[in-house]
Amino acid sequence: MIKYFFSILLLLGSLTGAKAQQDSIGLRKEIDFLLYLTEQKQLDDVEFFSKKLFNDSLNYSPDFRDTISFICAGAFNKFKKPLKAIGYYDQVSDNSVFYYPSAYTSALLEAENKNFKAARKKLEEVLYDDNNFFTDLKHFELSGTYLLLHDHSSFDSIQAVYHPQDSLLQAEFEYYKQYNVLLQTTKKKSAFLAGALSAVIPGLGKVYTGKPGQGLAAFLKTVPLAAITIENYRVNGFNNPQLYIFGSLFALFYVGNIWGSTLSANIVYQEKIDEIHHNIVVGLRIPVDNLFR
Repeated sequence: MIKYFFSILLLLGSLTGAKAQQDSIGLRKEIDFLLYLTEQKQLDDVEFFSKKLFNDSLNYSPDFRDTISFICAGAFNKFKKPLKAIGYYDQVSDNSVFYYPSAYTSALLEAENKNFKAARKKLEEVLYDDNNFFTDLKHFELSGTYLLLHDHSSFDSIQAVYHPQDSLLQAEFEYYKQYNVLLQTTKKKSAFLAGALSAVIPGLGKVYTGKPGQGLAAFLKTVPLAAITIENYRVNGFNNPQLYIFGSLFALFYVGNIWGSTLSANIVYQEKIDEIHHNIVVGLRIPVDNLFR
């Protein structure tokens, strides 16, 4: 994709005179060196060299700064440095041929880092284009960020009028419709009820919150300790050190079982929401990767 956009840039340079052609030759050398540094994973050098180029950019055409920013953003994105990549993507101007891949990738990285409001803001500011696909892509990416923010009214507004022509966007948007329903129907279990159930029968509260395996484990740990404690009391009364040992262990596991059940209500709910959010973000990435990589 980088080569594709660089070819466009060279074509534009050939149409804008000798000065731009000279810039393109110089730019090609700088890009080759930046790509070399990237291949060597020398990201500190990439950052240092890019700053030097930005300081010298007054000697070049406006396309130079945008191109270097895009190349550096791609380098940091490739090696999982999203915050630095976002910073470089955001420096690409809206007049650049790199504008759309930069804008959409920056918003995507914000969403992947759970900066959902920032992602929505960036997508809302993306300029509309005569290309219908870019318009459909903007609405699709926005619909995903609305779901991440649980802004169901905004998602419903897009859903009412959104009919993308691209088959990939159509398929992914169908998933978004399902996630919209799931987010609204996934409810948090009562922490109080979970604790109360586990107080009556150890582990029952975790079964209620959707953790039957943990509930069974809590039952098998707590009930035998209770039985041993009772048996020690029945046989030897209070004059038995084992009564206090096993009684203390029982009390510890019993209280821990109740407390764990109350926490489980929140944990299970958050796990479900996080899974849905993960699937939504994956959906955001698919068309961006297909178009710009």
